Amino acid sequence: MVIAGYEQFYDDFYKKIMIISRSMASISVICSCYIITDLIIHRKKKLFANNVMTNRIIFGVSLYDLLYSFTVWILFSFPMRTGTSLGSMGNITTCTIQGFFAQVAIIGSVSFNVSLSICYVLIVTYGWNSTRLMKMQHAFLTAPVLLSVILAIPPLFDNSYNFNVFNCQIAPHPFLCDPTEGDPAMPSYCERGRNSKIFVTMSLVVTFSAGIINVVSMIALYRFVLQQETRSNRHVFDGNEDRSAQNTYSKRVAVQGVFYFIAFALAWWDYYFYFIYVMIYPTSPIPIWCNYTTVVFVPLQGFFNAFVYLRPRYVAHRRNASSTAGQTGNELIKKESKLSEKMKIPIAQNDTKNNETNKNVMSAMKTPIVENDKAITGST
Repeated sequence: MVIAGYEQFYDDFYKKIMIISRSMASISVICSCYIITDLIIHRKKKLFANNVMTNRIIFGVSLYDLLYSFTVWILFSFPMRTGTSLGSMGNITTCTIQGFFAQVAIIGSVSFNVSLSICYVLIVTYGWNSTRLMKMQHAFLTAPVLLSVILAIPPLFDNSYNFNVFNCQIAPHPFLCDPTEGDPAMPSYCERGRNSKIFVTMSLVVTFSAGIINVVSMIALYRFVLQQETRSNRHVFDGNEDRSAQNTYSKRVAVQGVFYFIAFALAWWDYYFYFIYVMIYPTSPIPIWCNYTTVVFVPLQGFFNAFVYLRPRYVAHRRNASSTAGQTGNELIKKESKLSEKMKIPIAQNDTKNNETNKNVMSAMKTPIVENDKAITGST
């Protein structure tokens, strides 16, 4: 239900938040659907081949991003019990369903991002090949799914999926009740979700651990990129082109992994800031700007991932375009040089012929002039 005295705030604030969140989430859903469709239809062989573990993980990341954006940010307050908030038209069951899938999506998304980061580190830094990665596919693909479901089931038995400002997530009911209150007659007594703090803490441990692992992986990849820069320059200087090409390829893979981390950081930084702020200032209200940044950045991970997913194609297209332009330029230079060589020969020959003709003409013109002068002189 709407807190007394905040009716006008919820009307104005919720309308803006709903519009922004649903707009951002719709973009993310479209981008996630594109990645999934592209992997299934156009890159089916790559998805199910034995040497593309990263594509399988990206497939899982996109599925959970799609679930998260739709369940949490597009549905928004719609599944809440009618009258709880602006736009709410559901009941306890629909609220519980939304909260369950929101929890699954959050844990699954951050877990798959951890799998992706670790996979890139193993490939780039430790030189793992496809065979070794396939032996670990259950750790990369199955573990995130199991973890998300395992952490989402216990709150069901405690009725912990309830109204939580924007949507239904793990929270006690009534809103702002005291889970430690044991007397049902007291107004602060929680009717549902008395153990919600425990489940929230478990989720935070997982999400913050995922963030730390991603940061460590990013640092490892970034250090590798810097080392490869130095090695590539040294091998080029020494004339070892094969080794330089291998280093360049490893660098490209590492850079792609760093970009996926940046996509994760852009989407989830506000999520982490929100909980850090709550832990530091538990009695202070959340800043308004934090709510706006949450509904702008958090739903957009599908968009950020799509940008990184398409980046290698864009880079390859630019590389091919530049090489094609270079080849075309070289061909034009060759044609021009051949043309100039062909044109120089006849020009020289024509010059020789013209000189000879001019000499003959001059000699022919000089002879009659002399004879005419003599004749004229003799006549006088």
